[in-house]
Amino acid sequence: MRFSVGVEVKLVANFSTVKGSVNLSLTGLGVAASAGKISGTISLSLYGASLSRISEAFTTTSSITAETIEKILQQVATLKIINI
Repeated sequence: MRFSVGVEVKLVANFSTVKGSVNLSLTGLGVAASAGKISGTISLSLYGASLSRISEAFTTTSSITAETIEKILQQVATLKIINI
């Protein structure tokens, strides 16, 4: 039998650089996407939360844009507020 305790927040960014260098922070990816330096996807998943509605709300895959990065940062802040 296998048991897991706790919560995992998984952030995966798959991207290709189109031109120049890229700062590998979340805000750096947003800036690079806005400048047309990268293209790709980013996903945020939450595992182990007891409330399935919370898990579903935090599972998303989107194109990397400044708006997507902002949304992900808001979701992570929400997790901190509700102590997950």
